[in-house]
Amino acid sequence: MTVSDKEFMQGSEWAGRIVPAGSTDLYDLVAHKEWVPADLTLGEMVKRLIRTPATYVAVQDAGRVVGVVSRESIGLLFGGRYGFSLFAAEPVTTRLEPDFLAFRRSTPVLEVLNASLNREDRSFKVDVVLLDDNGAYLGMIPVHRLARLQSRLLQEHLEEWGARKSDIRIWSKTRMTSYLPRISTAVACH
Repeated sequence: MTVSDKEFMQGSEWAGRIVPAGSTDLYDLVAHKEWVPADLTLGEMVKRLIRTPATYVAVQDAGRVVGVVSRESIGLLFGGRYGFSLFAAEPVTTRLEPDFLAFRRSTPVLEVLNASLNREDRSFKVDVVLLDDNGAYLGMIPVHRLARLQSRLLQEHLEEWGARKSDIRIWSKTRMTSYLPRISTAVACH
């Protein structure tokens, strides 16, 4: 079971627990687990896309993810007058998104955020593939969930910094009030 976008935006409350952003299990970010075989034709891919709201779908060959295909690129290909006639028989592997990212579930959250949110151009918006620690496909993580996670992480750090800043102020006031009598005595003696 995965977290819905609404639940995720509300602080990753899932099964009654609030998880600090840095401790988020990457599996909780998975939006869907759909995939297609590498030998699927683009014509069949169009039919599958009609039945799913997924924007990006993993492509597997012999149990290994070999790429990601997008609804947008398939839609553009078949949007023209002769698209279906020209491309329907091609395998889906001819239209994979360049430079897809895949991470194992045990990858540190900060590493995933750094790699996925620092991509350039078109590859920035491509969803991320999540694998188990043996390399088996677990699902797709949408980039917008990673961006929200990064925002939550930043918010948590700012709140922590604010609390520490307040603690430092209290500590320094306490220290100053204990030193003031000694300082004034020392000044009076000179």
